[in-house]
Amino acid sequence: MKNRCGIRHPDVVDLVTNGDDAFRLVLVEEQELTDDDALELQQKLNNYLGFALDGPLLERYPEASGKQACIRVDLYVQPSPFILEFLRQYAKAIDEYGVSFELSVNGRELEYPA
Repeated sequence: MKNRCGIRHPDVVDLVTNGDDAFRLVLVEEQELTDDDALELQQKLNNYLGFALDGPLLERYPEASGKQACIRVDLYVQPSPFILEFLRQYAKAIDEYGVSFELSVNGRELEYPA
């Protein structure tokens, strides 16, 4: 069975991790993201935000209570500059909801929002 992760599967939370500081909802994308992928990326990220804020996270992971929620995007191919800027703006937007954001491109951590 093919791995069901990335923006082509918007209703799937690819990975959830429980760290000391936060519960991370990880979007794993192995394909190159281009300008044309922005809407699918936004849909997937909005689903993650809803998962964190609307109750499913705590329903499925009660141990997340009291912990920071973090949306993490792990990209394995360098995305277009437009996608990087989109992610920068998205990180700023979700900060007002108390959800943090992390981005890794090819295993390198990028500071967001910057």
